[in-house]
Amino acid sequence: MSNAGSYPWFRMYSEFLNDPKIIALAFEDQRHFIGLLALKCDGTLDSGAAPDLMDRIVAQRMWIDHAVIREVKKRLVAGGLISEDWQPLGWEKRQMRSDNSTARVAKHREKKKQAESGNDGGNVSGNEAGNGDETFQQRQGNGLEEDKEEDKERETREASRSPSAASKSITLKTYLAECKAQNVKPIPEDHHIRQDMTDAGISDDMAQIAWLRFREEHTTGLRKDKKYKDWPAVFANSVRDRWYRFWTVHADGPAQWTSEGQQAKRVADAAAAAREAA
Repeated sequence: MSNAGSYPWFRMYSEFLNDPKIIALAFEDQRHFIGLLALKCDGTLDSGAAPDLMDRIVAQRMWIDHAVIREVKKRLVAGGLISEDWQPLGWEKRQMRSDNSTARVAKHREKKKQAESGNDGGNVSGNEAGNGDETFQQRQGNGLEEDKEEDKERETREASRSPSAASKSITLKTYLAECKAQNVKPIPEDHHIRQDMTDAGISDDMAQIAWLRFREEHTTGLRKDKKYKDWPAVFANSVRDRWYRFWTVHADGPAQWTSEGQQAKRVADAAAAAREAA
């Protein structure tokens, strides 16, 4: 889903009630988080306001006293639900672009209309013609069909980017070995996440530190046995959702290191210096 614009609804998942991060929150902070999802949906969080102004806007929109709004943010950040600039983590992964894409909806309706015209000799009733009387259930069904089309397009697009994409589930260690054997980069030069990082102001150093942590975690760490079909896509998710909290992004300027990021960079720099000295 695009960050720009205002939309009438967003996706809410049934796992919300059993999510450990949600359960750990006080009831009022659960409500605060849902309020932020609504503000993300209507475009408020992407208005480009300065950090202090955004704090005041969020407080006003959610009817929270300005004196405590930063404490609310601190708790939600600590709970791993939002970033320092109020952005809900995992939003892009859970909200499909097709939900609110006018062009895709128009394309889907046109295809459906043509199919129906072919089946009944071109006689389409007023309710079938997509004249604005579509029910919520119909819109939801159309959205799911469009999601399937989008997923297929994305899988096809990503399949050509890496040795094992969309073929079989393998560990990262195996994937890296295949890349080395074929002399290709684990994250291809034309993979969309590279442009996403540039657009977000994430520096090459930040990307490198994130990759080092990702690689360590999935080759020798707790996730070493995880298997996926598309490792570049998994890494892209880790960047988009800021799994490691190495940077924070504000309305203006490049991304900034967090304390976690600075610590990880120092460790990586020390390890690199030790290798050079050996």
